[in-house]
Amino acid sequence: MGRRALGYKVGGGIFAAAAVLGQAGVAGADNVGSTPPGGDPQNAVSFGGGSSWAVHSYSFHNVTSALQIATTDAMNNVYSSTDLVVQRNADNSSADVQVYDDFYGFNGAVAWVNCPPTATSSGVDPFRRCFNQTLKYNMTYATSYGTTNQRKFVACHEIGHTVGLRHATSTNHPSRGDTCLQTPMPNPINASDLVIHGHDVDHINAFH
Repeated sequence: MGRRALGYKVGGGIFAAAAVLGQAGVAGADNVGSTPPGGDPQNAVSFGGGSSWAVHSYSFHNVTSALQIATTDAMNNVYSSTDLVVQRNADNSSADVQVYDDFYGFNGAVAWVNCPPTATSSGVDPFRRCFNQTLKYNMTYATSYGTTNQRKFVACHEIGHTVGLRHATSTNHPSRGDTCLQTPMPNPINASDLVIHGHDVDHINAFH
């Protein structure tokens, strides 16, 4: 099968967090740490890597208004519980995270994050940082974006991968049902599924 990526099924389809099938190997008992780019589509978990690690900026590239709202909500309202300073940056080239949406086809990934070859990275896994990460929403899987809460969940989950968070599991997280880093996507989605847990906040603050 090759490299096992960070992803999971939603209903009859697959939701990819930082990618596609299964869970990448986690060093230690926590859901934190960068992973090397790999998988198909290529994906990676990275820590933010801008000029100031505490500032996490993002920009949109022809993203639908509904997904812009969901992404902005997650950045401003969920990740504001951390020490990160979150900002939308109109200058695409100087944003930590470049956000796209398109019909990428049935590639097994509803959304994914990557540190592409054109990005600037430093350090080595599991502590690697990446500037100009890409976050891609795959609109081919329209049923995974049908409701406001689904879009918020996907956005919250993906943004977690841009600040070093891996999937929350029963073995690496104290309360995996109380974080948007859980997998698979819950049904129904409750308020506790649209936030990050204090465990996640502590990890983000420790590395940014």
